[in-house]
Amino acid sequence: MAELNIIVNSIIRLFTIIAPDFQVLWLAAKDLTTTNNPYLNTQIFTGVGYPPISLLFYLPLTNLNYMVAQNIFTAISIVCILRY
Repeated sequence: MAELNIIVNSIIRLFTIIAPDFQVLWLAAKDLTTTNNPYLNTQIFTGVGYPPISLLFYLPLTNLNYMVAQNIFTAISIVCILRY
C-alpha cells in the first residue's frame, strides 16, 4: 500500500510542477513561430543548446498554455517509456 501511495504522489507531482528543461524548449519553439532568435531570448533559463530543427516536435505545443503543453508532453513521454 505504501508503494501505491508513493507512485500516486509521484505522478501528481510530475504533472503539477514546472519543468525548466521543457520550458527552455517550449519557449525556443515559440520564438521560432514569431521569427525571433531562440538563442537570444532572455526569458529562457539556460539558453538553447540544440539546433532549431530539434524544436520542430515542440511547435504544435506552442499553441497551448504552458502547463497544458507540459502535461501533454509528459504524458506522451510516459506512454513512450511504457510502450518499449
